[in-house]
Amino acid sequence: MSDRETKPKDTPDADAALRYLGLDGDDQDRDAPAEADILAWADHFLALETGDAPPPPAALWESIAAQTNIAPGIRTVQSDDGIWETLGDGLRRKIVHIDADAGRASYFVELAKGSQLPRHEHPVDEHCVVLEGTLRIGSQTFGAGAYQFAERGHPHPPVIAETPALIFIHGPL
Repeated sequence: MSDRETKPKDTPDADAALRYLGLDGDDQDRDAPAEADILAWADHFLALETGDAPPPPAALWESIAAQTNIAPGIRTVQSDDGIWETLGDGLRRKIVHIDADAGRASYFVELAKGSQLPRHEHPVDEHCVVLEGTLRIGSQTFGAGAYQFAERGHPHPPVIAETPALIFIHGPL
């Protein structure tokens, strides 16, 4: 039996999606069932483009949750997931969540010993937790477990890493 004969009647051949998108490099004549599968994919893609696609069935979300062992609405970023971007000498950031509507993000900042976060403004409130290392702002030092709240509209003095440090920030994008 061919794949087309064993698939449910309402599920078009997945290879037909590649043919529809022009990603298979196959420009040969096709038989009527193959053309029907390509047209079925055209209908699926059109529904996505126009916003008329039905929502995925609840069973699909249940299956995904069962496979990932995560409940709907919960997203976990493992320590080795994500991309670290360089912010400057000895400074790297890994964004783990963005709330564009609120203009906020949650991210980690890694500071090499002696590196500095320059003076900056806060367009929204900022929450910061020191996870590792020691930081200095002016004459005050902050170690692992310290929390700092920076209110919107107030300038933040430079932050200097006395040791290598890792902080978590929820604040402006």
